[in-house]
Amino acid sequence: MKKLAPLSAALLMSFMAAPSFDAQAAEQYTQCTYKKVAGAPWAGEYRYTQLSGHVTCPANLAVTIGYYKLISQRHIN
Repeated sequence: MKKLAPLSAALLMSFMAAPSFDAQAAEQYTQCTYKKVAGAPWAGEYRYTQLSGHVTCPANLAVTIGYYKLISQRHIN
């Protein structure tokens, strides 16, 4: 029982020090829309990405089949 008390206290302190989960922040994301500038003819004209949180989208997106420029950025929630 003497060994259990320090272990329980240490476990309790680690839970108290751990950051809490913020559900509202988890719902926030940024949607980036890109238009193709150059690339393979079969590559899609538009490309969409979602980034976690309210962040700034990169101005350019280079993938193996094309090069895209940012045309819109939208913050959700």
